[in-house]
Amino acid sequence: MSAITANQAVLSTALVKVNYSGNIYTLRAILVSDSQFSFITERVQGLIGCPKRQNNYQSVFGLGNTSFNLTEHCSLELSSLHSDFTFTAKCYILPQITDHIPQASIRVQDLGIPTHIKLADPQFYLPDEIDLLLGADVFWNLIGPNRLNLGPQRPILQETHLGWIVAGPMSINYYENNSNKISCNFSRDIREQLTKFWEIEEVLRDLKPVLLFFGTPLSEDYLKERILN
Repeated sequence: MSAITANQAVLSTALVKVNYSGNIYTLRAILVSDSQFSFITERVQGLIGCPKRQNNYQSVFGLGNTSFNLTEHCSLELSSLHSDFTFTAKCYILPQITDHIPQASIRVQDLGIPTHIKLADPQFYLPDEIDLLLGADVFWNLIGPNRLNLGPQRPILQETHLGWIVAGPMSINYYENNSNKISCNFSRDIREQLTKFWEIEEVLRDLKPVLLFFGTPLSEDYLKERILN
């Protein structure tokens, strides 16, 4: 989805730490107060190795009233890079959350961010992957009382327990390439990926009684690979 506009909103990102089984991981999160749930990418969940948990079918609705179902989630204890603040998030697992954020590099030197400010994501201005989406289930517990306006056509700085986040409308003149893309949180092909995933799950569910009856040694992972190919 794209449009031509004189201003674009900077989406809030933050770095968080995860300490699991003695290993520390630094993840990049996008903070979205309008998302009812929090999410993690399948790749990062596998990297951390935190256990998946099954739950009843959970319907998630997005733009255009599109919907998909999720049945796996994991629980993470996250912490700030700047303090001893910690919190727990229940994250549903997705193949991908969004494209790189921001869509184009921002000329951060022109924004006038005070040097004493500790940013939640010190490189918020460079396009990079998003590992987590922190939704309304945790968002409002992260927000602090202070806010700083950087001036006309510039974003604001909002204090959080993770550091200061950069957010809000900003002139496209502050982008390196005057990007006209508009991000809508979930990647444009997420619905197709999830639809295919659930089609495979349905096939396996239908085949399971047959496989058990014939005593087949084939695993679900093997069958998924054969179906995908």
